[in-house]
Amino acid sequence: MIVILFLLFTVGNQVMAYQDMAMLAVGNPKFIFWRNIACNVPTSLFLILLVPLVKIDTVVVYAFMLPNLIVVAYTGLITLPKAVPGYRFLGAFEPTMVRGIWRYGFTNHLGNLLWALPAFLLPIFVVSFDSFEAGGVFAIAWALTGAVFIIPRTVSTAFFAQLSKSASSCWRSIIVAGVIVFGLGIPSVLILWKVSPLLLSLFGKSYVDTALLGTMLLSFIPFSINTLLFSLLRVSRQIWWIVMFSASYALTVISMTLAMSPEGIEGIADGWLAGNALAIVPGFITVFLSQRHDREES
Repeated sequence: MIVILFLLFTVGNQVMAYQDMAMLAVGNPKFIFWRNIACNVPTSLFLILLVPLVKIDTVVVYAFMLPNLIVVAYTGLITLPKAVPGYRFLGAFEPTMVRGIWRYGFTNHLGNLLWALPAFLLPIFVVSFDSFEAGGVFAIAWALTGAVFIIPRTVSTAFFAQLSKSASSCWRSIIVAGVIVFGLGIPSVLILWKVSPLLLSLFGKSYVDTALLGTMLLSFIPFSINTLLFSLLRVSRQIWWIVMFSASYALTVISMTLAMSPEGIEGIADGWLAGNALAIVPGFITVFLSQRHDREES
């Protein structure tokens, strides 16, 4: 069942990207904002509700994947038919259109893969350098942390959609986005930290590791800054800067995580935090160079 769900989730994620593009094409960037919320916020709720029904080692998988699959199905069956004139689930293949967008699509997809790579590798590092039991503890903390990570992801995506129409007020918009991200995120982090002993105890005494969750929650600050920088670069016409930034981010975070992995899940969490903090430096350098390159070309 897990394998089937994972395959559906993988295909669904790709379909979701096309759904986002379709809604942007009809001038509805707010859809992406609410879609991000619908995909990520219910995970924490599912995590709590499914504990009595599903084995603890699979509850995180179900809690993470089910909201995404539900959103993909609802968007494809209900939202898109209402929003896109002449919508068909299976449309005609247009080679001319593909040739026109393949370069941007490829580099943007490559940048997204590199950007997400450290988060994908964290569970592998946990089971490689620690025990499967520690993997369960880490997975619960990681899933709860995702409840606050959704804030920078959602806000930055919404501002990317807005800036795609006009990049003239780029920095001002990103500053506003930063104020919103930290204005919403920091209180959320503090609240989650305050109630973390109660939330973690729902999964069993062995899962109550507030120090681990605290480190993961603290990484919200550098992760948010990097997410905003990534969105700023996506607005740029020089799309290879996206790949450069994503590659430097992935290399920095993975290197720091690997270096501290022998210390167990606490070391992996420390490496994730330190890697995100250090990645801010090459992030700002990449943004500065891309902005200067744009000015020289204009």
